[in-house]
Amino acid sequence: MKLLTQPLTQEAFEPFGQVFKAPEEPGQGYNMAQLENFRSDAPAILSVFCVEPSELPLTIDNLERHEFSSQSFMPLDAVEYLVVVAPPSKEGVLNPDDIRAFVVGGDQCINFNANTWHYSMTALGGNGRFATLTWQDGRKGDTVFVPLENPIEISAGSK
Repeated sequence: MKLLTQPLTQEAFEPFGQVFKAPEEPGQGYNMAQLENFRSDAPAILSVFCVEPSELPLTIDNLERHEFSSQSFMPLDAVEYLVVVAPPSKEGVLNPDDIRAFVVGGDQCINFNANTWHYSMTALGGNGRFATLTWQDGRKGDTVFVPLENPIEISAGSK
């Protein structure tokens, strides 16, 4: 299967979560994402990590989801990055026809709704450093990886 990237807009990303940016003027932004934690006893986990860059075309062979938690990604230092997503499903079944790929600017943050399928963070154009927020407690459903029956080749589409 082959998939072309598309530009990231809130409208296009709506089935998967929210897109937001840090305020450009002095001040604090509020309600920028709809954070979800469906296990009240699971602690918030804030992580910071760096990923080496990848190039398109890129072939992926798995997706993951966090059944009980949203997951936010805030680039700390990234030129741009790739976000591959598919909408959540109550049965935990992934439909490959629903997978979308977005090229995201280094100034854009994303928040995946709970249970949304996604590929691991992929930096484009240089190393990418990110902060991420999720709720996890080590129980089943924190992070579920699913191999794709058929790998997907993702190529650059329009910007």
